[in-house]
Amino acid sequence: MTENRGLSQKEAEKRLKQFGLNELAAKKSTTGAEILLDQFRSPLIYILLLAMVITGGVLRDVKDTVIIGLAVGVNTLLGFIQERKANRSLEALSQFLQPKAKVKRDGRWQDIEAKLIVPGDVVRLEIGVKVPADGRITLDGSLSLNEAVLTGESMSVAKRVNDEIYMGTTVAAGIGEMVAEKTGQMTKFGAIAANLKATKEEATPLQKQIGSLAKVMAWVVLVVSGAIMVIGRARGVSLTEIFPTGVALAVSAIPEGLAISLTAILALGMQRILKRKALVRKLIAAETLGSVTVICADKTGTLTEGKMRVVKALTDDEPLLAKTAVLCNDMRDPLEIAMMDWGREKFKDEVKRLDSIPFDHEKKYIATLHPGILFVSGAPEVVLAKCEKPNFKPEALSAEAKKSHRLVGFAYKQCHSATVSHKDIKNLTWLGVLVYEDPVRDGVREVLATAKKAGIGIKLITGDYKETAEAVAGQLGIELQAVYSRVTPQEKLKIVEELQRRGEVVAMTGDGVNDAPALKKADIGIVVSGASDVAKETADMVLLDNNFGTIVAAIEEGRMIQDNLKKVILYLLSDSFGEVIIVVLSIIAGTPLAITAGMILWINLISDGLPNLALTIEPKEDNLLLRGPRRNQPLLSGEMKLMIGLISAVSAFLAFAAFWYYWHHPAYGLEQARSVAFSVLGLNSLFYVWSVRSLSRPVWQDNFIKNPWLIAAVVIGLGLQLTALYTSLGRELLGTVALDINEWLVVIAASLSMMVIVESFKRRWRYLA
Repeated sequence: MTENRGLSQKEAEKRLKQFGLNELAAKKSTTGAEILLDQFRSPLIYILLLAMVITGGVLRDVKDTVIIGLAVGVNTLLGFIQERKANRSLEALSQFLQPKAKVKRDGRWQDIEAKLIVPGDVVRLEIGVKVPADGRITLDGSLSLNEAVLTGESMSVAKRVNDEIYMGTTVAAGIGEMVAEKTGQMTKFGAIAANLKATKEEATPLQKQIGSLAKVMAWVVLVVSGAIMVIGRARGVSLTEIFPTGVALAVSAIPEGLAISLTAILALGMQRILKRKALVRKLIAAETLGSVTVICADKTGTLTEGKMRVVKALTDDEPLLAKTAVLCNDMRDPLEIAMMDWGREKFKDEVKRLDSIPFDHEKKYIATLHPGILFVSGAPEVVLAKCEKPNFKPEALSAEAKKSHRLVGFAYKQCHSATVSHKDIKNLTWLGVLVYEDPVRDGVREVLATAKKAGIGIKLITGDYKETAEAVAGQLGIELQAVYSRVTPQEKLKIVEELQRRGEVVAMTGDGVNDAPALKKADIGIVVSGASDVAKETADMVLLDNNFGTIVAAIEEGRMIQDNLKKVILYLLSDSFGEVIIVVLSIIAGTPLAITAGMILWINLISDGLPNLALTIEPKEDNLLLRGPRRNQPLLSGEMKLMIGLISAVSAFLAFAAFWYYWHHPAYGLEQARSVAFSVLGLNSLFYVWSVRSLSRPVWQDNFIKNPWLIAAVVIGLGLQLTALYTSLGRELLGTVALDINEWLVVIAASLSMMVIVESFKRRWRYLA
């Protein structure tokens, strides 16, 4: 093999077997079975499964076991469908990038898949080509590379023969050849990807809070059930009689619909976020967005457009400068492309080129010869030095440079020869300067202002120069103390860790493999759609439109998820603990249970099931963003706990009072008394759900028809409650009897009183934090 002829095909195949494919060890694709099993990894599901074991294995109660099993099944199905859909969307997104490379084998250039490149291959490099392996330059035609994917720096870097270059970087200018030396996992990219395994992935705020809530519920079940059994045994009640009562109490404490509702809220939130052009990869991450307190934003391509454009021309002869910009141009890099775009707006003629001097990184200029005239462009200080008495103040260059602008100088002279050489580049006439910038994206400043009002801090983190970063920060209204420049990948990770140590919930944006460790460590890792595969596999969210505003929109959706989750928890726990209290009251009073385990499950899953699910799609309330993030607040605030306790206690008291009255009344029996108590609990929740749907304003100021699903759910819930009382199936399952008009008046009066109590509480605490 020689570098001129490249490898032979036979040798390339041999090395492919030796070194393997030129690709990173991609994270193993998540299978459908793994996604399915993941739905069971929740403390709430553990509690429901335990309830199934007790009701089915211990009490042999098939009906209740089936009902709880349905709750687990629906939850699992909802979560599986949504996460599987998100995974498939990400896989489809990855298919957009199918890299090819031009490789010399057996002395011929041929296009092959980049993954088939082996050490020793000679690869052709052209503008726009992504370097397919680590190696060194063997032929240089004014090459410069954009290494932002590794360093974060947006400026291109000049490369010479024997310079090292790395997989994933992009040719910004020139042409050349390289010989591959390291492929796949042996590359710099591969080393960074391997280091990701050492970065611990933290549990999300919601996962921690759900875990805490499940522990509290488990302790409530154990302590109260145990206490009831002890009290019962102390009163001489047999174990066979008191044990089912303890189990009934445990069942009543578990809000069977909470797991389903949580999954539904997150799944619907993922769908809404997707409509706003962001793909969330996991259900739980959708809620974490609502807790974000700090966004660590990469500059290039996120806050800025990621492409250069001319913003100013410093010249006394703009038409001639435009002509020079068009003619003295090889379209070799983003600056020259922007120069051509600007010049073509003013000069549209075609002029023959007789000769040229290509751009050289040492000479720092390009020259083109046309009939009767020579044009030169390049570094302003170099071009100025070639001019005779330029009428230009160099201070103007310094002023623009401080604004992080890129500058290109232009000059010309009369020339009637047919060729041009470096010795002709002298005695030029100064023409002027074009000023370039990577402009900030439209609307970003306004989005940042909205984020600030929403209580979200912004940190600008970049590998770029300090002057460039501070200039962009100034345009966007970001305080200088929030700007981090010349940041390495390790420093990005440390910044995220320090912010988290201070109690911040951190969202991190990035696109390169260098960003992957910080993306993984952040509470929410965010990448653009064109990010490296390593970054995308690590991230929690992909911006499909590469728009920073989409991040704030997704955070708003995350807060809506939290808001609806809070309403659902308030609704369900008030129900569940009300049922616990009425069972406890029955034991203390020495009466039969006021409601049975079957009645509890019916209320939790059947009567209240649809209203509960309707709350998951409650439209967002006004000024949701302005309330600020929860900043690691508990899932249940003190006010919410108080409200749950109040609703539970009053609901249980009203239901038990009705039970006590009818059970002691000589005209009624136990079934009648239980049916009234059952109806009070069931109808209570169908009434006060209207108060729960908005915790920031009274029920009479709310728009009743903004959530038609809730109207339908309450009507159906009422119908199901009647089914339990007036059909043979309901009576057989639950042991109920029909109610007369007087009993219904008692039930309705008790239910209306609950709304009054909830509204009175809301008036005291206008918004439950």
